[in-house]
Amino acid sequence: MTGKRSMRLSSTRLSSNGSNKSSRTRARLSKETASSDAFASDNDTQESDDGARRIKRRKVTKSRVHKAIETHAFLFKNPGTIPPEPCSPTSQRQHSTSYHKPLFLCESRGLEHRQALLSWFDSVSTTRAMPWRKSWVNPSHEPDASALRKLLERRAYEVWISEIMLQQTRVAVVIDYWNRWMDKWPTIQDLAGADPEDVLAAWRGLGYYSRATRIHEAAKLVVQDPTMQGLLPSTASELEEKVPGVGRYTAGAISSIVFGRAAPMVDGNVLRVLSRQLGIYGNIKSDKMVIDTIWAAADALVRAVALDHLSIEDSKSEISDRPGRWGQALMELGSTICTPKPNCSQCPITASCRVYNEAKNMSQNKDGTVADIEDFCTICEPFEEDLSNDPGITALQETKANSKTADKKKAPKQLTLSGIRIYW
Repeated sequence: MTGKRSMRLSSTRLSSNGSNKSSRTRARLSKETASSDAFASDNDTQESDDGARRIKRRKVTKSRVHKAIETHAFLFKNPGTIPPEPCSPTSQRQHSTSYHKPLFLCESRGLEHRQALLSWFDSVSTTRAMPWRKSWVNPSHEPDASALRKLLERRAYEVWISEIMLQQTRVAVVIDYWNRWMDKWPTIQDLAGADPEDVLAAWRGLGYYSRATRIHEAAKLVVQDPTMQGLLPSTASELEEKVPGVGRYTAGAISSIVFGRAAPMVDGNVLRVLSRQLGIYGNIKSDKMVIDTIWAAADALVRAVALDHLSIEDSKSEISDRPGRWGQALMELGSTICTPKPNCSQCPITASCRVYNEAKNMSQNKDGTVADIEDFCTICEPFEEDLSNDPGITALQETKANSKTADKKKAPKQLTLSGIRIYW
């Protein structure tokens, strides 16, 4: 029975819940979209031409909403003491809600953890050549207001188009489309004056053609609006409110990457990374409580990163390139290292990762005794499997760092997290 259970659990919990719905969704997606490299928003509109079914959401009572707000404030606004020790999967992961306080916000080492991710991203950001990744436009470096406006106008337009194209589509596919698009319509004014048929023709092959129509209509609105006059709003809330087709994720991306504001940007990759960092065991695709909690965490983290700028760089400006770098770093980590089959030996932030440390705890056969817990976690799904003797756990044991080395005595060993997919 243990072996069978291991086989069942080897596919992630994320995909096992609601398998019928997810299988239908996968059938609608093109081959271009089947990758962790695709950036996707959980609430930006992404419907196919024949009309994708909308996911029915449960009605949420006011008391539940208030409870969620209180929980998020407890976890992220004033984290206080953060439990450093991992819970034990061999004890059914019994833990309190406070266990999900992010180590990124720890007073003693939080700044160190945040800097580790940013430093890693700075070292790899040019590895995958993405033409829309450019240096941040620092307003203090451009004294001419008119020239600054043109720079921001162009940059916001470039990021906006890239983020819409990247929804459910691999980066490698988007690069050529984005380059051709920018060659044809280099400014938002050029796009606003384009023929609708030309816009659809340029989009052909990316799928979800309604996105192209919405982009075109939104460009005309932004150009003609007496307030915007071609410049997208700088805050996430205004972007969602004023620009058709821009949802929470895209708004956060534009606000943070272009305008340097502390706005969270959470796509499918970031949901996976932060669920592991926080040790949240649940369905990141459909569980509203889990998704909302991760968004709340992302908001708190990007605010902390933005404040780091004031202390580290001794600056008085509330905006910087740090929020944009931070959001992109999380996405890059999720698409290249913290994938569904993670390569933890290359991860720069295992020290702050709850799931990694749980796996490490298991691999070292630590005692699974559980202390008395008054406030049991209500975010995670029940973890009922006893994995202490499961064959799948063997994947968490120390493995050779160099598989080509024949001499086992001389081969260095390091922990991997490949086997964590048995329950994450």
